[in-house]
Amino acid sequence: MCASLPFPWSWPGWGIADVLRDRLTRLGVPVLGGLSAGHGLHATTIPLGTCQTTAA
Repeated sequence: MCASLPFPWSWPGWGIADVLRDRLTRLGVPVLGGLSAGHGLHATTIPLGTCQTTAA
């Protein structure tokens, strides 16, 4: 590890998905990413607080 780059997200080549994976994996809870959800013309609505089963 380079002493001048103490945090993984400051390493060259790390994107936001890499940072989130690095920080959230240890929580042991499901995290979804890369979905067309939220704001935009073709955004899917994802209900919060409901049970969901996804196929890996």
